[in-house]
Amino acid sequence: MRNLNRVATLILISVFLLTAGCAGGRYYTGQKSDIVKKFNKGKSLYEKEKYPEAREYFQKVIKTDPNSPLYDVSMYYLGSSYKKEKDYAKAKSIFSELISKRASGFWVDMAKKDLKEINK
Repeated sequence: MRNLNRVATLILISVFLLTAGCAGGRYYTGQKSDIVKKFNKGKSLYEKEKYPEAREYFQKVIKTDPNSPLYDVSMYYLGSSYKKEKDYAKAKSIFSELISKRASGFWVDMAKKDLKEINK
């Protein structure tokens, strides 16, 4: 059973890395370097638990290009930052907006999972 859990965890991590397009925790897409820099700065601040500062950068990414591959992940981290600070109303709002704007995808699935946790 323990090996099965390890295998499942490795598969989940592999899928995450492939679908999220990340390398070493940073996102490298074919996009303009400015939007990538904004996202990476926000992610770095998020990882340091500086959520209000991180949100500023995620919001810039979201406003810059709603068609960007970084839009979904930025929306997710924006919602997640509110969840981490226990501002569940704002987290729910952001997650719901992401789910309503995108039919499917990894970050939509993550938002649905987080919404379920909040609504327990």
